[in-house]
This record gives sequence, C-alpha cells and structure tokens, in this order.
Amino acid sequence: MLKTKIIKLFVSCFILLGATIGFSQDFKERGTIEELVDQNVPGYKILDYESGHLNSDTLPDLIAFYDYDRYNPSFNRDSLENPFDRPLLLYLGQPDGTCLLAKRNDKVVLCYDCGGQWGDPFDGITINNGYFTLSHHGGSREKWSLFITFKYSPEEKNWFLHSSGDEPFSVHEPNKVYSDMDTVKDFGITPFEEYNSNLF
Repeated sequence: MLKTKIIKLFVSCFILLGATIGFSQDFKERGTIEELVDQNVPGYKILDYESGHLNSDTLPDLIAFYDYDRYNPSFNRDSLENPFDRPLLLYLGQPDGTCLLAKRNDKVVLCYDCGGQWGDPFDGITINNGYFTLSHHGGSREKWSLFITFKYSPEEKNWFLHSSGDEPFSVHEPNKVYSDMDTVKDFGITPFEEYNSNLF
C-alpha cells in the first residue's frame, strides 16, 4: 500500500514536469524507416530500433532508441540540454510509406550506469500488436531483470503503462527467480510520455 502511494505521488509530480519533455528539432519528424534509423542527430547515437505494429492499423511503425554519443571524443556533451537523457521515439506508419513522430520520452529507458557491474542495463525492444516492451538487466552477484510494457489505447490514441515486472535472482541460485509484477491497479494510469523509469 505504501509503495503504491509513493508511486502515485511520484507520477503526479512528474506529470507537472511532463511539458518539459517535448520534441526536439534535432530528430526527424517524418521519413521512411530507413531514413529514420540512419538519421544523424548531433550528440546522439542510435542504439536500437524495432519495427512492428504499435497501434491498431496495419501500417509498419517504428521505435527508435538513442543515447548520448559518449564515445565520440570530438563532441562536447555540454552542448546537450541533458546528456544523461536517453530518447525513445515512437513513429507511426503513414499511407504514403513514411513514419510520423508520435511520441517521445527521454526518461523511459534506465540510465546508462543503472546496471551496476553489468554495465548499460538496456537489453532490447519487443513490439507485439499494440504492446511494446523494454527489457533491462543488471547487477553482479545479485542479478535482476526489469520489463516495462506499454499498451496502445485506440480511444485515447496513446500508449499507457501496462505492466512493470522485476525478476531478481542470485548467480549462486540461478533457478530461484522471483517475479514481482505491478499493473495499473498498482501505479495508476500513466501515459507513455509521462513515465519516468527513475521514479519506479
């Protein structure tokens, strides 16, 4: 009960800050999937992308994940508004064969150092007919997995947090995996663009 109240408080606070996320003109707002995954965004590097059906139509959509290009010595990260942000962009397929930027969230993917000794915890994107899941892993002796799933609402024309599951286990007891899954009844209604992984 206390956990649920704390989560709801954090979400309420973040909603007030949601307007600061916004779109960046550095990212293309429209293009073919090939053009979008090959776009050159100053200071950022694409780390992963996945094509599939994000909404209720049959057109191919795209999720593209970017991180600060930390390995480019010629780029000054101080020129970025927040070099720790990790933009995740949702593009919806259009009848003309292009995809149009629909949503962006810079806080949905766990931070680069959140995996501990594991390193970058981000481990991939899965799209499944209106649902998409972000996978994370981390830890050293005590390991964990985090799966964050969003579901599309045709009525709202938006994606909402559907579930957030944690699966910790010890390397000494790899067969003992504990699953803790939170759903809407635990964290309330949370739009994709207002989700902050650092608050959950």
